[in-house]
Formats: sequence, C-alpha cells, structure tokens
Amino acid sequence: DNVVMVADEKLSETDASTKITARLSNISLGAMRDVTAVVILYDKNNNAIGVSSTYVEEIPANGFKDVSFTWPRSFNNQIVRFEVTPLYESR
Repeated sequence: DNVVMVADEKLSETDASTKITARLSNISLGAMRDVTAVVILYDKNNNAIGVSSTYVEEIPANGFKDVSFTWPRSFNNQIVRFEVTPLYESR
C-alpha cells in the first residue's frame, strides 16, 4: 500500500502574513505521484477560518517533500489548530 505521513507541522504568524509548513513522508516502496496537500485552519469555536492546498508532483520511495501554505495576511480570529491532509490515489 502507498502511504504518505504528515510530520513537522508548524504555524508562523506575523501581523502581515500566516504560514504553515509540513513534511510529507512517503513510507512506501514506490514513488508517490500527484499528491495534493490540503490544510484547514480552525478558530477556538472549531470553525474553519482558512483553507489552502498545494500540489506535489512526486515524493520518492521512502523519501519526503516539505510543503508550505501561505496567506498574505493575518487572520482576525486566532488559529488554535490546523490539519494538513495529503490526498492521493492508493495504488
């Protein structure tokens, strides 16, 4: 089975921008292709207040790719948690 794990998730905020970084690790024996990583940001009331996605063409077998998501502003509501989810076809 093809499996992509998410690790090293980090949130950084300034008055002018918000950034999420994460590492996508392919723990499979074969390369993973056409992976879309999606992040959802949540406020203290568990409302989704932001979403973004990025495309990764390939993650080598037993390798990784670092991804980042950026917004050119800060959010009015405080971000209390976020989820990074890799989407891909299992082969």
